[in-house]
Amino acid sequence: MSYYTCLSRSTSAAGTIIMQGFEPSIINRGYSGYLRQEFREHEILDDLTKLTYEKKLPDFIQGNTCNTLIRQYQQWKGEHFVPNKVDIAPKWSDKDPINLLSVVTDTAWHIIDKSKNKNISKSNIVTTFIPAKESKAVKHKQDEIDDNLVVNKKNKK
Repeated sequence: MSYYTCLSRSTSAAGTIIMQGFEPSIINRGYSGYLRQEFREHEILDDLTKLTYEKKLPDFIQGNTCNTLIRQYQQWKGEHFVPNKVDIAPKWSDKDPINLLSVVTDTAWHIIDKSKNKNISKSNIVTTFIPAKESKAVKHKQDEIDDNLVVNKKNKK
């Protein structure tokens, strides 16, 4: 991808100078599996957008996530359906299919109302965050205010 990024910044092949050698097969060998899948999903999302704009999308296709919309589209059109304007590189076929996306459920959201539970402190919050070795925490203004309040309350006792 870094080769692609570098080469895509130039305006023409004539105006591009390559300063050191590189292996052409890195550029010519095609997409990795994950990147190809992502481009294919973008093609489906592009068709969904076009159909929505043209008011041709059936009412039963609805959702809040890309996964849900793509899966419903695949069930409607079939796994092997390829929209008309898909380029050759990401195009899928019977030999190189795009499989029906699996169902992905989102994590449930919980809104915390701080006004109801004033006993919540930073020490009670559980997190899976692991700091990098030798890193230092960045203090935000609100953290400094909270720390000062805790220190002042301890001093008053």
